[in-house]
Amino acid sequence: MLRGMNRTLRVTAPSVLAIALGLTASIAEAAPTAKGAEGKRFRLHFDTELMGFTHLNRDGDFPNDDADKDNCLGFGIGRLTAIDGGACNQPLSATNSIGIGFAYAFRETKAGRPILGGRFSLVVDGANLGESAGKSTWFRGQLQPYFQWMFMPGSWVRPYVEARLGIGGGVLGSKDTDGMGNEQTTVQNVMYVFGGFGGGAHFFPVDYFSVDLGLNMNLVGAFNKSKQKVNDVSTSTDWDYNAFVFNMGVLTGVSVWF
Repeated sequence: MLRGMNRTLRVTAPSVLAIALGLTASIAEAAPTAKGAEGKRFRLHFDTELMGFTHLNRDGDFPNDDADKDNCLGFGIGRLTAIDGGACNQPLSATNSIGIGFAYAFRETKAGRPILGGRFSLVVDGANLGESAGKSTWFRGQLQPYFQWMFMPGSWVRPYVEARLGIGGGVLGSKDTDGMGNEQTTVQNVMYVFGGFGGGAHFFPVDYFSVDLGLNMNLVGAFNKSKQKVNDVSTSTDWDYNAFVFNMGVLTGVSVWF
């Protein structure tokens, strides 16, 4: 029996080695041959956060009161928009949305490739439109210049790090009527500045297209002012610091390089 087992081992070992070598060669041939946007100078990209965590600390009368702080976790493409509701939509959902960006990629170096660009997002929501009471509209936009460094020249997988600064703002308008027939109109303006950093990787099945995955973190300082009108009586407030926001999100997107 031992003789038979030894013979079996002698016969099968070369076969197993040949199969392993064949699989390795097949995997190598199946890997993308792209060199990570080699020769492409411009980047057009679309992205969103699939998952985001937001910490909101309002500037209230009692800054150490837990009621002034909220932590929110959201899932879904394009979240969060103002119409989603929830505590972290103030100030007007400062960070998450679907965005479009454009960038210029400088010449490749041995250390990698610098990229300078900007990202823009816009969200418009409405509720109870056409109704005489309880009608609301939300508008917000964001402009985010960024600098990115892409590593591993000549590879179909290009890790990157990124830093960004930006400004955004929004307007919330609402109109309501109480049971006494009094009409109340409110307009709230929000403006915020933010900065952040992130990292991830661009995956290139071909040189002119990539799938982008990353993790972003942002620090946001928000300011607001408001105007309220009840019948013919108006009151207003000037710009004032409103809240500090920390956001961390898992980014996903696609880019076209040309």
